[in-house]
Amino acid sequence: MVARIEWRRVHRKISAGLTSHSMLDVKLQNGMRVRFEKFHDTGVLESLHVPTISYPKGSVYDGRVAKAIDLVEPMRIDELRKAAYVLGAAPYSLIRANCHHFVRDLWNYLVVEPLRRYTHPDKTKARIAVGISDHLGRFSIHSGFCLKSRSRRSLGYRNACNACYS
Repeated sequence: MVARIEWRRVHRKISAGLTSHSMLDVKLQNGMRVRFEKFHDTGVLESLHVPTISYPKGSVYDGRVAKAIDLVEPMRIDELRKAAYVLGAAPYSLIRANCHHFVRDLWNYLVVEPLRRYTHPDKTKARIAVGISDHLGRFSIHSGFCLKSRSRRSLGYRNACNACYS
């Protein structure tokens, strides 16, 4: 059973920290930790956190932490996994279906109404980028030429857990 969820984000080094990547960290009652993320190249990625391996933690985004009592209903990991894959099924889109949208939608699916949120990291930056891109008329974000969140595995890291977010 899920004991706690945390909406976390880590600043991306490739953009000098100007953009970030969101993930949902889940702590189970048995002490295990699981992370759900969405990437352009892999879609939804589920990672089991092993206590002996160091993971990029990032920081809790805007105080978004929920305990089991804050969930709509008691949640088993298999039910959460199913919801994550359904909510993450849309093709990756910087504007409509990126890592932040995925974590926001999963968060809102899990938590009670007073904890639901409709903003996410980098929302304003994405709007500015779209405006600039459309104004310039080239390298349009809508055409797919943009910074896409890519998994560490696809970037050639052997151990995806020890890699820095790019």
